Parts: sequence; C-alpha cells; structure tokens
Amino acid sequence: MGHHKYVVVLIHEPQTDLAHSPTLFTLHRVERVLRDAAARGEPPLSHAEIARRLPVKKIRRETVKACVAELARFHMVAEGKAGVMWVFTSSDDVWRRRRVPLR
Repeated sequence: MGHHKYVVVLIHEPQTDLAHSPTLFTLHRVERVLRDAAARGEPPLSHAEIARRLPVKKIRRETVKACVAELARFHMVAEGKAGVMWVFTSSDDVWRRRRVPLR
C-alpha cells in the first residue's frame, strides 16, 4: 500500500469581539491585492499600501487589519514588522517537493 502524508494545521477560533467586521467582498479584495503582490515578487506590503491598492475610495485601517488577521488565522498570509505577505499556495507541485521532516 502507498504511504499517505498528512499536514496538520491548527486554526484558531475566530474573535467574537470584532469592532470592525469586514464584508466577505472586502476580505476577497484584500486577498487579491496580496496574491497579486506575491505573484509579482513584491516585498511585504504595509496595511496602508494594501488600503491604497484597493479599488475603493476610502477604507478604514482597522478594516484592513481585520481582513489581514482573518487571512493570517488560516495561515494564508504572514505578518511581521516589514508588512504583510501572501504565503499560501494551492499548487500540487508544492506537495510533491521533498521536505525536511519536522522535529
């Protein structure tokens, strides 16, 4: 029989006390901005830069932060001092690469 490899990812529960709850449409727009930046090989983007690239006239910084937090909860983005970067990939090629076992 073949060997199966499984990846376990811990996903934290969503916050229940969100003061700024973005719409699904806004969440998808933020995702698109980050995916496009990653596809172009850009460095991490600040929250202000993400907001600037959204196709809306005005968006609250807290709304952008809430979107980033939700994407980070599902391990789709990495956030640090340099900014936010898309890290999730759904390419089958990634799963075929040889990996160093976790210890």
